[in-house]
Amino acid sequence: MTLTDNINEMIQLTCAENTRVESAFARLELSKGEFWIKEGKICKQIVFLQTGKLRVFYHDNSGNKITCYL
Repeated sequence: MTLTDNINEMIQLTCAENTRVESAFARLELSKGEFWIKEGKICKQIVFLQTGKLRVFYHDNSGNKITCYL
């Protein structure tokens, strides 16, 4: 399901609005283990996850890897 499909389930967009939404986003495919953003970087994007899972984690003061969201 695409981003505009998901939006249209909640509110009905016109064809022009669908086009504007689609043109505002770029498709990005990540392989397993590849990072979308790394520690210390400022995030300047939002993500719409079409398939798969995105893992968010950080390291605590003891060096343990803490998963916040799967």
